[in-house]
Amino acid sequence: LEDHSGIADCLTHLADIHYRLGHHNYALRDYRQCLEIKELQKDQNGVVAVLNAIGLIHADLNEWETAIECYQRVVDILTESGDTSETAAALSNLGCIHHLHGELELAKDYYGRALDIQDRLGDLLGASQTQSNLGLICQREGDIDQARAYFQESLDAKDRFGDCTGAATTKMNLGLMCQLKGDLDSAQSYFEDACRTFEDIGDMRGISAAQNN
Repeated sequence: LEDHSGIADCLTHLADIHYRLGHHNYALRDYRQCLEIKELQKDQNGVVAVLNAIGLIHADLNEWETAIECYQRVVDILTESGDTSETAAALSNLGCIHHLHGELELAKDYYGRALDIQDRLGDLLGASQTQSNLGLICQREGDIDQARAYFQESLDAKDRFGDCTGAATTKMNLGLMCQLKGDLDSAQSYFEDACRTFEDIGDMRGISAAQNN
């Protein structure tokens, strides 16, 4: 008898290797074969994982519509299970795709839905990332005060969880918001704090970005 679960695992590993090597077409081939097995087995968690992987590859290839289809299938599957961190992550993925594609209102809607779930679940760290994404959209739209509010909420959560890299990056964003508002003293303070954190963790790219501001 064929070990379908074992075959699916092998296909997943092969797809992962092809993806890491940049062989996207081979990775998609293997993931799709794996998806067929997961669907036949009615393995919902497996289907979700493979669809997320396929969506990521299509996003990397700038094949937005296909990526959206994959992530929307994930949302549809997970919504039946109620509010979960996986549902929020899937909504965030859709928000990210629309954000990259310049569809800001759609991106805000998906990020907002994700944030509602994260708030209800008490997922402060997940919410902090969504708040940063919403801050970036507000910045792009020119709503600097709202962007600053989102970044500050994100920073508070990241500080609480000890996410040093995330906190430093968010301080950079807050510094930029202060610059745009003409509050140069606060901007300098944020940039200096970010630079110190990047130095502590040895993030040379972060140090360079902070010093350039």
